[in-house]
Parts: sequence; C-alpha cells; structure tokens
Amino acid sequence: MRRCCQIIQLQGEMAEKGCALTKSDAGVGVIFAEAALRGASLNVFVNAKSMKNRERAEALLNEAKAMLDKYCPLADISMQA
Repeated sequence: MRRCCQIIQLQGEMAEKGCALTKSDAGVGVIFAEAALRGASLNVFVNAKSMKNRERAEALLNEAKAMLDKYCPLADISMQA
C-alpha cells in the first residue's frame, strides 16, 4: 500500500508538470495505482481480523484507512490535471 501511495504521488506530479502527451500516461498510472491500493487494503482488512495481536492489527487498520483517506482523493484530483 505504501508503494501504491508513492506511485499516486509521483504520477500526480507527472500529470501536473508533464507535457500534454504524458498526461494520459500519468492518468493510467494513477488509475492502476489506486486500484492496487484499494485491493491491497482489502487484504489488510481481511487479514487483520484474524491477527492475535490486536494492538498491531488496529495499527495496521488505522494506517490502511489513513492511506485510503489521503491517496484516493489525491488520485481523483490527479485525474483532473
């Protein structure tokens, strides 16, 4: 999930700063990275339920939710660039 967030950030910069010809490439990258981020979050949400260390599970869930809350809207903004 962390790598997906990095990709969304970088592709967003590419969409914003790149030439017109690279904007569609950046947009595709953002779409794939957001899909991967959402897919990875499902894995975290499902697997955290079975973790015995509840403190660690809650920390992972909170981190996953924070990434989704920050980077999914950023991906949407990048698509408008």
